[in-house]
Amino acid sequence: KLSELELERRFSYHGRVWLGPDGLPRNPVGRTGMRGRGLLGKWGPNHAADAIVTRLFDGRVQMVAIKRKDTGEWAIPGGMVDPGEIVPETVKREFMEEASNVQDDGPGAAAHKAMVDELFANGFEIYRGYVDDPRNTDNAWMESSFVHFHASEKIGASFSLAAGDDAGEVCWLDIDEDNHNFRNLYASHKAMVLRAAARVKEGTDPAAAEPLRVLSKVTVAELPSCEGVPISFDARESGPRAISWVWQKPATLQFLRALDGGDPKNGSKDGKRDAIYLLSRPFTLDGPAREFDPAAHAHVALVLETEYRISSVHWARSGTKLGFVSERWRKNRRTRTWVLGEDQSSGKFSAHVLFDRSFEDAYTSPGHFEITVDENGLYETQGDAKSLEFDMIGAGASPVGNRPFYDKLAISRDDRGQLSFATKRMWRCALAPEADEAKVDPVQEVGGELPPVAKRAAIFESPTGVSPGGKWLLIKRESNDGPPNFFARRLADGREWQLSDIAHPQPSLIGTQSELVQYRRDDGVALSGELYLPAGYEPKRDGPRPCFLWAYPREFKAKQAAGQVQGAEHRFTRASASQPTMWVVKGWAVLRFSSPIVAEGDEEPNDTFVEQVQLNAKAAAEFLIGRGIGRMGGFAVGGHSYGAFMTAHLLAHTNYFNAGIARSGAYLRALTPFGFQAEERSFWESPETYHELSPFSHAPKIAKGRGKLLLLHGTNDENSGTYPMQSERLFDALKGHGAVCRLVLLPNEGHSYYARESVLHMLAEQENWLDKYVSEPFNASGAECEALPALPGDDKDGQLTASAVLEQPVPMRWVAGIAAFAFIGGVLIAHTARL
Repeated sequence: KLSELELERRFSYHGRVWLGPDGLPRNPVGRTGMRGRGLLGKWGPNHAADAIVTRLFDGRVQMVAIKRKDTGEWAIPGGMVDPGEIVPETVKREFMEEASNVQDDGPGAAAHKAMVDELFANGFEIYRGYVDDPRNTDNAWMESSFVHFHASEKIGASFSLAAGDDAGEVCWLDIDEDNHNFRNLYASHKAMVLRAAARVKEGTDPAAAEPLRVLSKVTVAELPSCEGVPISFDARESGPRAISWVWQKPATLQFLRALDGGDPKNGSKDGKRDAIYLLSRPFTLDGPAREFDPAAHAHVALVLETEYRISSVHWARSGTKLGFVSERWRKNRRTRTWVLGEDQSSGKFSAHVLFDRSFEDAYTSPGHFEITVDENGLYETQGDAKSLEFDMIGAGASPVGNRPFYDKLAISRDDRGQLSFATKRMWRCALAPEADEAKVDPVQEVGGELPPVAKRAAIFESPTGVSPGGKWLLIKRESNDGPPNFFARRLADGREWQLSDIAHPQPSLIGTQSELVQYRRDDGVALSGELYLPAGYEPKRDGPRPCFLWAYPREFKAKQAAGQVQGAEHRFTRASASQPTMWVVKGWAVLRFSSPIVAEGDEEPNDTFVEQVQLNAKAAAEFLIGRGIGRMGGFAVGGHSYGAFMTAHLLAHTNYFNAGIARSGAYLRALTPFGFQAEERSFWESPETYHELSPFSHAPKIAKGRGKLLLLHGTNDENSGTYPMQSERLFDALKGHGAVCRLVLLPNEGHSYYARESVLHMLAEQENWLDKYVSEPFNASGAECEALPALPGDDKDGQLTASAVLEQPVPMRWVAGIAAFAFIGGVLIAHTARL
C-alpha cells in the first residue's frame, strides 16, 4: 500500500493518484476484474517509454520491432522509466538494449553511436497516458510515452539491428495489416505505430508538431425547423438529414433523405421511401431543403433507395469496400439489412439483402454487428479485411429461454462483383440440464447438433466482446447464486482463463429460488415470466405467500411473437431498487410477468389495451394460485412508467390486488394529446380512446375497488409523457372520491430515481404500504378461501384452494448494504388521504 508521503511523490499522466477505502490506488480507467499489484513492479502507475523507429524502404513504411521473450509477441522496443530518468533518456537506452545491442568496442561502434545520436536527436511524442496492458489490475497499471523517430534514407539503409538480452529477435517489420506479426502486435502498440506511420505517409517532419488549423468552413445545408414533421412513428423531416462523415472514405459525407416527403401517409416513390447518398467536395446542398433535388448536384451520389426508413448505416474498414444499411417500418414490424459492395473501378454500389424479417420476432434475430474502434479512434464494423469475415453477437432468444451466441458472417465476392453470404455459429451459451430437447433447434447449435449432456450446465453466459480476428471471446458467466464473472475463451481449443472473481454482493439473497415459467392466458396467447421464491420455500409444505407482480406492457402485431419466451434460466438473482426481487427476503413470492398487447392487422393496440392487461394479470394470478404459491387477498401489483399506467388500470378494472405501486406514470392522456406510447392518433382524432385509456377517468372505480394505490414521482421528471402533474391530478381525483391513496414526490428526481435518500425513502414507502394493505390482511384472513373475481364478460369461476397463514413477516433486510427507514425529515413531500 502507498503511504501519504509516497502518494505525494508518485504521479500519473492522468492527474492525482486516488486511494480506495482499502488504502490501495484506484485504476483511473475503472475496474479490470483483477485486484492487487499483479505482475507489475509498483502499486499505482508504472511508467514506461517506447521508441517507434520508422523508415521508408522500397515505398513501404517499416518499423523496428522486437520479439518479446516473455509472451513471444512482436512489440515496440521500450521499457520502464528508471527513478530520476526522463523519457528521452529511457527511449534511447531501451532501444539500444533491446534492438541495437552493438558492442561498444566492436568494429564500427563509433559510427553506429553517431547514427543513434542523430536518429534520437529529434522525436515526436505520439501519445502519453494509460495503455491497455494484460498486466493491468484495479490497483496497478501501465502508463507509457510513445515517441516517434523517423530514420533518414541513409540511416535507414545502414542502421545495424541486434537483439539484446530482453528481446528474442529484432527486425524491420512492414507496417501492413496483411502482415501477421504487425496485425498482432503486443497490447495497444499497433494503434500507436499506425499514428506514426500516418505522419510518415503525409510527409510530416516527426520532430515538428503541427497545430490543428481550420482552413475553411462550409455550410452544407440550411435545414428548416422540424416542427412540421407529421405525427407518426415512421415520419421524418423532408430534406437531408443525418449528415455525417464517412470516415472510411476520403473527404466524403453521407446523408439520408425521405423520398415520400417524410410523411408515411404519402404514397411511396416507386415503392421506395428513403435513400442514402454520398456527398463529396464542395460539400454543399444548395436550395431549400424541402425541395432538394439530388440529381441537380454532380457531387451527390445515390447509394441505395429503400422500401422502409433507414435506421442504421455502418461501414467496414476502407479496404473491404463494404457497408451495411438497415431499414425498418414500425407499422408492419418489418426490418431489412443490406450489404453494400462498392465497385473498385466505377465507385458505384451494388446492394444485396442480408436479412429480411419481423423485428418483433426474437427467435429469428441474427444479432448485431460488433462495432470496434480503429487506430484513429473511428468506429467501424469489426471484421477481417482480408477474409471478409465479420463478428455478430445476439441474445439468442429461443423456446427454452435466451441463449446468447457469437457468429461469423463470411462475405464472398465473385469476379463479377456479386456477393454471397454464409453464417457460422462459433459459440453459444450452455444449454441448461433441465431444458426440453424437443424445443431446441440443432441447426442453431455449434456444429449443427445438440450439445452433449456433459457440456450442459446450470449457468447463463453472454459474450461481451470479441478480439479482432475472432480468436478470443470475452464471456460473462453467472448462475442463480453466482454473480457475473469474466472469462477469456480461446475458441480454437475451448480453453478458458478466469479474469475476475467477484464475491456475492448481496448474501441475504443466496438460496433464492428462481425459475423461468410459462403459461397461457384465456385467449391462448402464451406468456412467460421470471418467478422468485424465498430460500427453502415449498408451496405444498408451507402454503401460499403474499405475491408481488411486476410488469411493463409491450405491443405486438402477431400473437406468435407476443408468446415468445422472454428471459432466461439461471440468471444471477440480484436485488435492485428499481425491481421487486428483494421482496423474497420478506418471505414473498415475486413474479415479473410478461404483459403483451396484441393488435393484429389494422387493429390498434389501445383499442383493447384494458381488456388485454386484465387477461395478462388474470393468467399470472391463476398460475400462482394453481401452483399453490398465492391466493386471493395476497396479491400486489406494480410497475414503473408504462407499468405504472398498467397498475392503475388493473386496480380500476379488476379486484385481484390488495395494493398497487405506481411510479412515474401517466394517468390523464389528454395531457399528451398528440399520441402516447404506441398510439399515433391524436386526442381530436380519437377522443374516446384518450378517455377510456386514462386511469383518471376511472378514479371512482379505483376508489371503490379492493386495491390501495401508492403513487411515486420525481418532481423533475423530464419525460414529456410523464410530467409530475400526471400523478398529482390522479391523486386529487382519487382523494376527491374518498380513496385510500398516497402520493410521494421525490425532490429533484427525474423519470428514474438516483439519490440515496430518494431510493431509500421509496423503498421504505413501498414496504410500509405493502405491509399494511397486503401482509396484514393476508395473515388476518387465515385459511379463508375466496374466489378469483371474474373479468367483465367472463363467467369462469376460479375457485381457490384453502391456504395457510403466512408466518410472522420478517423485517425487510435491504440487500447491498442499504437499510430502509420510514421517513427522511424535510426531504420528501407526501400527501395521504384516508377513506
